[in-house]
Amino acid sequence: MKDLASNLGLFVTGSSDYHGDNKSVGLGRFTTDRDAFEDLLDRAHGAEVVDG
Repeated sequence: MKDLASNLGLFVTGSSDYHGDNKSVGLGRFTTDRDAFEDLLDRAHGAEVVDG
């Protein structure tokens, strides 16, 4: 999925969606990379709300 997101120019972020004890991947296992987080913040700076 990371390669697909990269090829499409999308951000790869972590996930906090977790329901129950029957998961093979623990809560907080996948977090957002610091560089991706900072890039998101940089791009969001000065963003304008669009009424729709």
